[in-house]
Amino acid sequence: MKWKILCLVSVLICMFTVGSFAAPASVTSGDYGSVGYITVTNPDKNYSTTYSKSVTVSGYAASGATVYVYVFDGESYKPYYQDGNPLSVSVGASGMFAIPVNLSSGKNLFLLRAESGGAYQNTTFEVNLLSSSMFSLIDRLKSLTFGWK
Repeated sequence: MKWKILCLVSVLICMFTVGSFAAPASVTSGDYGSVGYITVTNPDKNYSTTYSKSVTVSGYAASGATVYVYVFDGESYKPYYQDGNPLSVSVGASGMFAIPVNLSSGKNLFLLRAESGGAYQNTTFEVNLLSSSMFSLIDRLKSLTFGWK
């Protein structure tokens, strides 16, 4: 009987002392956390420009970490929702991750947050979505001739 009570108490202690860390509801731009948890390889710079309406953010993070995607709303970074759910991925043993995100027209400011074991690291980058109408403008400029011989 003592063993059953001891086992039950041990299980209860384990259940109530293990906490789960959820991503915060907002992150300020100056909060970078620890180092060494995440490296973004695509986009390969802190700023990129594209005509594509989506981009696949990829890189490396600590094995077992969860990578959360945030977007800047003008005041702070808020969780990025895609298909009605906050976007995040769990990183496997390889340490690699790839997250497709949809872009809004113009400037898109993102923050990736890698969390593992209570520690975290944030990294920011910008993707600028150019209008496809730029192509038609360029085509029209190319078609202009000035009668030079």
